[in-house]
Amino acid sequence: MNNEHTNYYTDKITRLENEQLNFFKLSKEQITVAKTAFGSINSELLTVSENEEHLSKGVEEMTVHINEQGGEIKEMFTAYSMLLTINEYSLHLKRAIDECQREYEFQLMQL
Repeated sequence: MNNEHTNYYTDKITRLENEQLNFFKLSKEQITVAKTAFGSINSELLTVSENEEHLSKGVEEMTVHINEQGGEIKEMFTAYSMLLTINEYSLHLKRAIDECQREYEFQLMQL
């Protein structure tokens, strides 16, 4: 029985050692996979950060352009508004001149 027990426990110890080796091997592989995944995530985050910087610069450039164009548009709108005002006053003057002319002609006919 002693020999049987020795063989039994030796077999169990050998199995346990093999399982531990397999566990350590799997752990190392999982660590390698995790490191690779973290490296990939880090690379993607750097790319996202660079893209964010490019987008931010683009938005700033667009804002400057819009502000510049907005100034030109404002000037054009002001000029157009002035033109409409002048046109409206011209119409008032034409009506007044026409009215004066009618009155003048009426006065001439009365003579």
